[in-house]
Amino acid sequence: MSEPSSSQATNKATSKNMKWTDAHDEVLLLIMLDMRKEGKFIPGGFTSEGWGLITKQMVTVHGPDFSKDKLKNRFKSYKKWYSAMKSMLNLSGFGWDEERKKVTAEEGVWDDYIAAHPGHSMYRTRHMPNYLLMCEIFGDSIADGREEFVTNDVPQSPPSVHADALGDNDMDVDDHGTPQNEEARDEHISSIRGRSAVTGGSSRQITRRQSTGDAMVAVVGRTADAVDAISRNTISTKNLQKEVWEALLPIDLEMRIKMKAFEQLGDEVKASQFLALDNDTRKIYVLGSLDLM
Repeated sequence: MSEPSSSQATNKATSKNMKWTDAHDEVLLLIMLDMRKEGKFIPGGFTSEGWGLITKQMVTVHGPDFSKDKLKNRFKSYKKWYSAMKSMLNLSGFGWDEERKKVTAEEGVWDDYIAAHPGHSMYRTRHMPNYLLMCEIFGDSIADGREEFVTNDVPQSPPSVHADALGDNDMDVDDHGTPQNEEARDEHISSIRGRSAVTGGSSRQITRRQSTGDAMVAVVGRTADAVDAISRNTISTKNLQKEVWEALLPIDLEMRIKMKAFEQLGDEVKASQFLALDNDTRKIYVLGSLDLM
């Protein structure tokens, strides 16, 4: 068998060494939240269709480095972080600092907690800007600090950049994602918001989070700006695809329909016609082109 080319080796190394950013996490969590709302959340994760759509959308926004296995591993990390933080926030002495996006407590409280849970020492300093998104995705489906996964999850370790988050307290998870958990989830989010106003001198009251669509548009916009700043010689077709994707995001349609429309709008003429329309007319155009009217 022939040796892999240097470019292939470089691509593999780049993918393996890729570091997750807050922007990556925000987009992925927003996509996962959409999949949950569309009924593709099951015990242990998402349906096969859900994982396929999540991967496709993440690759569309952030590129081919985000394989399904990589996204599943990240999902495992989200569950572990959410579970640990939720457990802490349910204990006396812990609170949520909205300004710094982290769990807070007096030094003595931290010392006692870490002595009992040495694998959780990272949370003393770690900020978690997307914790409230995790609350919406997982609801009250994670009962305590333990984690387990069903067979549709890939049995690999989460990215090494967050290895210290895994600790030695492997935890079971009871993921039901059922409607009866919605009230408990909302109660947990409300309790965090209530605490953030009184915990820590620098905390500020949480304002209403942007809608899923608006938040994703903002993140994609920042990502596109960064890409353009790095390279102004991007192929025009690729730029056009980004414009189409950004134009599709705020339209009031299910994510699966947006993805089908994105595939159809790969043609430059159709894409230009679509972009020339206002937002309401774009929705009609998409539904008509997919024979959904």
